[in-house]
Amino acid sequence: MIWSKSIKIQKSIIWLKFISLSVGISMSLGSHVAFGAQAQTKATCLDLVSSYSFELALQQCENELERGSLVANEILGYIYLKGKSGYRDVDLARRYFEQARKEGIKHASGFLGMIYWQGLGVEVNKEKARGYFMECLDLSQENKAQNCAALYAKTLSAEGNPPQIKAEGILWYGKLIEAGEYVYLYNFAEQAAHLGRWADAYASAEFFKMWAKRYGELWLLRLKYQQAEKISAQALGKLKPRQVEALSLDMKKRLNVLREQIKTQPDLKLDTELQRAIYFLQQQD
Repeated sequence: MIWSKSIKIQKSIIWLKFISLSVGISMSLGSHVAFGAQAQTKATCLDLVSSYSFELALQQCENELERGSLVANEILGYIYLKGKSGYRDVDLARRYFEQARKEGIKHASGFLGMIYWQGLGVEVNKEKARGYFMECLDLSQENKAQNCAALYAKTLSAEGNPPQIKAEGILWYGKLIEAGEYVYLYNFAEQAAHLGRWADAYASAEFFKMWAKRYGELWLLRLKYQQAEKISAQALGKLKPRQVEALSLDMKKRLNVLREQIKTQPDLKLDTELQRAIYFLQQQD
């Protein structure tokens, strides 16, 4: 499997802060809010979007933008890109993302990459798209690029892309897992199954199931757990007995390491911010 043995479990909390970013809500960008309005921007604009109050969020984000908020540009871009307020305008969304990018919001480059990759209101230009993605992809910078990598992996893995491009998507999901973003074990397993890489699909699904058990109270994560069980069962049906046997020894070693590392994590089940973040992740369209 392409994700390494040296995963650091303590980093797994990082993905919680970046799930919102993957749908256009940069929880790490509050530090860019001008005139000392950081707390208000994060609590108000982000809260409204996170609770799916998009019409109210649209007005609030525009108000905050007038007061100097930089993160509001990216949030507004997301709302218009997805049509979350009942009105979709990809050209306006692109302009908001471009402005956010000019103001130093690196993750906005990821959305511009997705727009040019998919040809949303523009001509498809995958070279330009990759250029935008590369602006915000640097997993060495701790949590500053994880969400951009997730957006890149999702874009590469989308339906309609040829197998070699989807394989690139799996590579990026693997890099996220190596960075401690264990939630993407599910995406890795799902994409591996689509490409017929049944050994990887089975192992990743099993790892995800063990990781997800810790957060069993989060019902949306339980849904992914059930889907991971289906992937695992499907993979077992495709693998020969000797392949499963060869997998089991390596998996037992890795599972034991992962099990011990998980014990060191704080209990996150009562974290409201976490529950909202996971909700956003599972509801992505």
